[in-house]
This record gives sequence, C-alpha cells and structure tokens, in this order.
Amino acid sequence: MSGWGADPSLDGLNLPDEDFDYESYVAAEFGGKPKTSRKEKLWRLAGVIVLVMLAWIILRGAFL
Repeated sequence: MSGWGADPSLDGLNLPDEDFDYESYVAAEFGGKPKTSRKEKLWRLAGVIVLVMLAWIILRGAFL
C-alpha cells in the first residue's frame, strides 16, 4: 500500500468526525467549568493588589 489510499484496518477505530464539538465533549466529560477554590481566589486578589501597588510606586516615582 502506498499510504495514500483508505486503509480498511482503520475503519473501526471510532475516531471523531470533522464536526467534532470539543466544548461539548469537555462539558460532558468533566462537568462544565472548573470551580475556583477559595485559596485560588485569595492568591488572585493578592496578585492584583501587588500589581496595583507596583504601578502606584512606579507612577509616583515618575512624577516626583
């Protein structure tokens, strides 16, 4: 076989079609969006506070 034709041994692999919807597959397999934990929310808040403080220090130094 040259590799360009359809291989009959691959007919039963149950591969997804061209119109495969990945988003619905992930929702069905994993139950939708992952929930963020309280610890993750706290770390995000801390990161935002640090970025705001850093921007404030930089901008305050630029105007002195």
